[in-house]
Amino acid sequence: AARSLWKHKSFSMISLAGLATSLAAFVIILTYYLNELGFDKHIPDSERTYRIITRLEEGNYWCRTFACYTDALLDLPEVAYLTSFIYAANAVVNIDQNEFTISESVIADTAFVDFFGLELIAGRKEDIGRPNTLFITQELAEIFFPGEDPMGKEVFVRQYEGTREDSIGHFTVAGIVEPLPENTHFGFQMIFSQKGHFTGRMNRLKTAILHGANVYVRLHQGVPAGDLEPFLTDALLPFLKGKPGPPIEAFNSRLQAVREIHFTRDINREIRPVTPKSTIYLLLSVGHLILMLMTLNFISAVFVQSHQQKESTGIMRMLGASKHALFRLSLLKIVMLVGLGLLISWGIIALIEPFLQSVFGAGWSFQSLYPHMLLVGLGTGIPLIILAALGMHLPVKKSFSVFGLLTIIQFAIVVVLLGFSMMIERQLSYLDQKDLGYTEENIFVVRIPGVNPRGSLLVEEMEQQAGVISASTMHYHPGDIYQSMEFSVGEKRFPFGFRMLDSESLETLQIGLIERFRKPTGPLEGWIINETFYKHLLQDFSAEDVATSNFTEEDSDPDSTNSGIPFVIGGVMEDFHYSSLHNSIGNFAFAMRDPETSYMRWLTVRFVEGQSESVQKAVEQMMDTHFHGRAYDFFLLEENLSEQYIASGILSQVIRRFTVLAILIAISGLYGLALFITRRRTKEIGIRKVYGAGSRQILVMLNLGFLKWVGIAFILACPLTIWALQKWLINFAYRAPQPWWIFVLPGIIVACIALIAVTWQTSAAARSNPVDSIRMNS
Repeated sequence: AARSLWKHKSFSMISLAGLATSLAAFVIILTYYLNELGFDKHIPDSERTYRIITRLEEGNYWCRTFACYTDALLDLPEVAYLTSFIYAANAVVNIDQNEFTISESVIADTAFVDFFGLELIAGRKEDIGRPNTLFITQELAEIFFPGEDPMGKEVFVRQYEGTREDSIGHFTVAGIVEPLPENTHFGFQMIFSQKGHFTGRMNRLKTAILHGANVYVRLHQGVPAGDLEPFLTDALLPFLKGKPGPPIEAFNSRLQAVREIHFTRDINREIRPVTPKSTIYLLLSVGHLILMLMTLNFISAVFVQSHQQKESTGIMRMLGASKHALFRLSLLKIVMLVGLGLLISWGIIALIEPFLQSVFGAGWSFQSLYPHMLLVGLGTGIPLIILAALGMHLPVKKSFSVFGLLTIIQFAIVVVLLGFSMMIERQLSYLDQKDLGYTEENIFVVRIPGVNPRGSLLVEEMEQQAGVISASTMHYHPGDIYQSMEFSVGEKRFPFGFRMLDSESLETLQIGLIERFRKPTGPLEGWIINETFYKHLLQDFSAEDVATSNFTEEDSDPDSTNSGIPFVIGGVMEDFHYSSLHNSIGNFAFAMRDPETSYMRWLTVRFVEGQSESVQKAVEQMMDTHFHGRAYDFFLLEENLSEQYIASGILSQVIRRFTVLAILIAISGLYGLALFITRRRTKEIGIRKVYGAGSRQILVMLNLGFLKWVGIAFILACPLTIWALQKWLINFAYRAPQPWWIFVLPGIIVACIALIAVTWQTSAAARSNPVDSIRMNS
């Protein structure tokens, strides 16, 4: 068997290359799929564990909710267990003279460790309930205290992102804990006790109408989430009734299964990126197509090889070899090929691990793939061996028909992958080029870490810098979350989203102002509504009523929203995409605030193209002057907005690369098919040439058969491609137009590839001496 494979080493190498790369591709996709589908399943009793998410009226849900839920739900019979934590990003920690910035940490209660099934390496779980204690991961312990026992050591926490406090205080390391697995919807490197330095903060959050904490509940066995959800709002009334802010009745909360968190879009302040299930299923479908293509191609290749070696097989039969012995020999060669293919595929995965980490995340590691490699090896290798062995011993006429069918299926798979890849690229290009209604290019966004409002000072200093066109302050920047509110007059209800910013922001973002209802000059005031909101108001009120904010109706409070903020319209702006392009434009407004008296979280700076380095230095110098030593976020708005389409980008990258792989596999299969058909028809070619057929006619004759198969494959592939595209595009409110040629082009490309591959192999037969052709097959 080994001698036979080595004798036809070029053919064996082609088979091995296609087999190994295809298996590697399927292992990668299957591992990604299983990892994504396994998100949060390791949490104890995850099937009855939920996160409380809350929204105001019909706005977006927040992943955070009211901190008092841990007290409000404590004695309810449906609840078996509950916990809460505050997620903190970019905590700044000082140890002696060293400063560290920790990307993820949580401020947790005493139930946190048991609720999420954390494993303690050192310390007792009860110690997180003591004041000013801290648990850290083993990896962080080695960074903080290299070569030392971290237990009992002190660290000084200066601040973390989002807090206005400086010098939070000292914490004692009371435990070493294993981190959560990568496929968890949140993570941590440090766990702070809620008692001690954070007691005051927790007490304030529990008495405020504020989305302040992440709250999780575990229901008793057999209790459906629907039994508890109707009581979530009423449970808050004893704790928050009459507190400043919107009335509690304006909020609605629900239980979100933890297993669904990773797959749910449009949750405000989600801790980690989510992946729609449609994307995961499409990737898995691509993996199955690659696997199917590889199987068909390998069976075809083995079949061709067996017919190439029929002379040597006949000699062995003459020398006494039985059919069973020949079958065992064929089976052994196939087993060797499949086994070598699996080993090479594992080597490929090990070599490209850095690339896989860049695409799928840092949690990807070669060591974690062993179970999946074994699964793929058994799940694909054994059926592949059996199918290939049976295919080798089909009669020539039947096997040729099966061979043609397999080739049609291969062509169809390539057309589907190529067409879907092209359409995804078109959609992503459309999203990248679509006018958002504001300028996202050449804008820096900077988090203001200060305690007191000083936006006017920062704006004034920034606008004096060379290369700066405009600067302004905002409570939430474009692409960030937006808040929801409702304006009502009698029975008329107008829900809308909004952000707070200063009057210079429209100029910085270059959002057009259609009408101005208040002062003709000077800063904008009141609510600036978008054109969509304006048109909705005009359906129930006159233009004059809207311009003067004269909304009157008996038994109504026309001057307020559900937050108690007067609804005075200062103007109308052009529509823009305040959310991602996954969602359509609805009612939206800007609430104008004075940066001198209102705290704004973000400074936005629009600069001249090509001046990013000098402006960045100016921003860093200004922040160091006003907020020395404090951490702050700093990014380009354009790059931040592109992160909204990470899942689509991964899908595009994977399908694009695997489409190229599929084409290469199909070409190798075509080459073997052309070789087989040409050799079977060598005598026919010789006779045709004797009777006057030219080389061009011979080539046309041989290629027409392949083009017929391409045509059938194209007809089969078109509806599959359209179906897959519709399943994916359902995630987008705005979709690129798909002209007719984009459906035809994949078929043309595949046909051209087939013609080139076939012509390369058949041209020699078409040019050969007809006498030699007839003699060789006589």
